[in-house]
Amino acid sequence: MSAIFLLHRLCPSPRWLFGLIVWVAATGVVLAQESGFRVSDIRVNATASDAVQAQLIAIDRGQREGLERLLQRLTGERGQAMPSLQGRNIDDFVASFEVLEETVGPGTYAATIAVTYNQTAVETLLRGEGLGFVRDAGPPALLVPLWETGSGLRLWERDNAWKAAIDRTISDDSLARFVVPLGDLQDLSLLDADQAARADVAAMQRLAARYGVSEVVLARLQGSGAADEPLILEARRYGGPSEPAFRSVVRLSADEPLEVSLDRAVSEMQASLEQRVRDRATVPAGPRQTLTVIAPIEDLMSWARLRAEIEGLAEVESTAVRSLTRREAVLELEVAGGVDQLQSSLARFGWRLEDEAAAGWRLMRGAAAPEPIPPL
Repeated sequence: MSAIFLLHRLCPSPRWLFGLIVWVAATGVVLAQESGFRVSDIRVNATASDAVQAQLIAIDRGQREGLERLLQRLTGERGQAMPSLQGRNIDDFVASFEVLEETVGPGTYAATIAVTYNQTAVETLLRGEGLGFVRDAGPPALLVPLWETGSGLRLWERDNAWKAAIDRTISDDSLARFVVPLGDLQDLSLLDADQAARADVAAMQRLAARYGVSEVVLARLQGSGAADEPLILEARRYGGPSEPAFRSVVRLSADEPLEVSLDRAVSEMQASLEQRVRDRATVPAGPRQTLTVIAPIEDLMSWARLRAEIEGLAEVESTAVRSLTRREAVLELEVAGGVDQLQSSLARFGWRLEDEAAAGWRLMRGAAAPEPIPPL
């Protein structure tokens, strides 16, 4: 059931409902942009004097629980006190919510809801507490589950236990966001197991296009699945920013069902990839400062790419072009985290900053710092 239908049950005025529908239509783009601030699978229940009051109590609790989960996800500050929500109006943080399923009884209400939170309000709360946070985790990637067993390749087959583990274990509430393929006949026609084993990028991109994404993560599991033989897991990204593969050894035990071991491997893989997102995309805590940066212009295409790279950095809050010639541009950047943090992020794209004193900072080509590849 949609949020509009739920709210209509609570406030059934046709004029009020029409105003809400117009508001949702007008803000649909904003809500889509805040998809990274969505928390799903929030289970709620409450009892009260009647079902309507129980519903209101349960939804309020669920929205607060979801906000706590979102703050934890955005900051990654496990073990550290999060901002207190005591006394805060939860409506100030909620952009929209949806009831996915519900059970209503005399004085009782239970449901599963998904909540999208207001990005500006959440960021303001975190800034006020001096906490760094991830603003943009990037687009989701298609997750392709290839298992190379001793008897052959498994991809879309029903006996691919690796795909089954991904289907039931991958989390929607993660910064490492994935789309899991259906594994139907159309998927098979676009990408088969042999093509996946060869890392056929063209075939993987055709499959990704079906699901409306541009990046693919090939999660390749190697080994028979026998209890005395460890499995080797490698997850590599195609079609997006270059980054090292995730590699791990999945230890199996005769005392543990294979399904449990595979579920754990999925969770560990997603947690590791989420940490990479956090390392790359965290907006640092602390005061902001304005930097004047002189950037070279080689041609229009390279200038457009450079500007996109700069504006995509988590540390860069805003950019403004102060002057532009055929050879260079003078930019004014509002930066969080200081120059050292900015230098580190620019190095990923092969750039460095040189201090030119009164003139500001000059952006120059420099060797990008290689990212370490996790050992097996």
